[in-house]
Amino acid sequence: MENDQPFQTEKKLSIYLGVLIATYSILTAITIFLGTRAESFANENNLYALTFLNDSSELQLSVRLQVAHETILLDQMIVNDLSGVNPEINEYLYSTLSQEAMDSIERSVSLDDEYWMSLFLYSDVERDLSTRSIDLAAEWSEREDIFQATATVLAVGLALAAWAALMEHSKIIQQLFAIIATIMLTLTLGYFVIQMKSWEPLEGSIDFDGQYQSYDFVIYQP
Repeated sequence: MENDQPFQTEKKLSIYLGVLIATYSILTAITIFLGTRAESFANENNLYALTFLNDSSELQLSVRLQVAHETILLDQMIVNDLSGVNPEINEYLYSTLSQEAMDSIERSVSLDDEYWMSLFLYSDVERDLSTRSIDLAAEWSEREDIFQATATVLAVGLALAAWAALMEHSKIIQQLFAIIATIMLTLTLGYFVIQMKSWEPLEGSIDFDGQYQSYDFVIYQP
């Protein structure tokens, strides 16, 4: 019976090391998957940020062209009015103005601040979306770093557990590696759980749906 005790101890240690290796393998795979997912979201948001910023710049250019065009029309209408030109010409010029310009003229007889704000509204929205995408990309990138660091530690622990399983002829080293692998697993899981609890829910990326409204009234078309 006494001779069976070392055998039972070795068997239990072998089973424990097998469970430890399986646990490390599963956690490493999950962490790598989460890191890859975080990297994908970070790259996606960086791409969206550039897209939104490009759209914002295009809209700003179109708005400035439209404002310049309508300013010239209003100046021409004033000149025509002072010169006594046929009023039908001014009526025609007025009809070519945007609805925002017409509303502005009715309010203040000129292009007021509300006119500018209404035209630059969608450009500002796109710029805000770009900023939000950049912030999301930074947060996902930070999480990616944590996942990668965790996966690296788990991979080292997996190697120690696997090496311990092979050290059957050196019980002291086998047990030492098993203890180190167990401590590393415990500390890594504790650190990862603390990080997960400290994270706020984070959306993957800003959806394009509903963001691209009609810009027809903004785009300058001479």
